[in-house]
Amino acid sequence: MRRSAWLAAVVLIVLGAGIAWWWTQDRTAGAVTVQAYLVTSTDTAFGLEPTPVSVHPTDPATQVADLLQALAAADVPGASHEIPSTVLPLSVALEDGLLTVDLTQDFVAGGGSASMRGRLEQLRWSLANLPGVDAVRLAVEGEALTVMGGEGLIVQQPWSPPENARTPNW
Repeated sequence: MRRSAWLAAVVLIVLGAGIAWWWTQDRTAGAVTVQAYLVTSTDTAFGLEPTPVSVHPTDPATQVADLLQALAAADVPGASHEIPSTVLPLSVALEDGLLTVDLTQDFVAGGGSASMRGRLEQLRWSLANLPGVDAVRLAVEGEALTVMGGEGLIVQQPWSPPENARTPNW
């Protein structure tokens, strides 16, 4: 009986030490920093505010998931996250610099025209800064995203940042 109690104590100590070591490890190890965007507003206009976020460069799907989580968690005074927190990537592919992201229906649900434009611009400008991405194509539930919102916001597909790289105001 004494031997099993001693063995159980050793196992618990080793397990506790392992958990303590794991807990103190840097969870961003191996991550790269990319420029993402949050939405800003004034009395007369909306725009985009750059903010650095970390993504793991393992594969495009992980990068997109990391980007969406980082944007939702970003806390920048005077800036907001317009992409609904319930939006998830259904599929992600990167081929020859074209990043294709299929999103859940929540991406196009709710909000007025300014909110729709904000989430679109926030997402595509942020996605365009992921490693290896030259252009972005968006889909919702398997269908190419061509129009957003009740007012008919036209979505250019595929989209690339303009050469002058100036973020939009609307």
